[in-house]
Amino acid sequence: MLYQVLVDGAVRPDRLIGIDYVSVTPIADQTLLACAVPDPEGVAELVSVLTDHGLRFERLRRILDVRPF
Repeated sequence: MLYQVLVDGAVRPDRLIGIDYVSVTPIADQTLLACAVPDPEGVAELVSVLTDHGLRFERLRRILDVRPF
């Protein structure tokens, strides 16, 4: 299933290696990701993958919203 994930912080598309994402849209100091995760709990895994790929935690502070679409 596809989810929209609004993240507080900047996410560069080149940091999304290994993630099934559709789009990355910067909005001010936030990032809207459209990505495929199996369920809402999979979003925590997504954040873990993002931080494992070199995003500093302070740049990826928190998830603001998650919506299926």
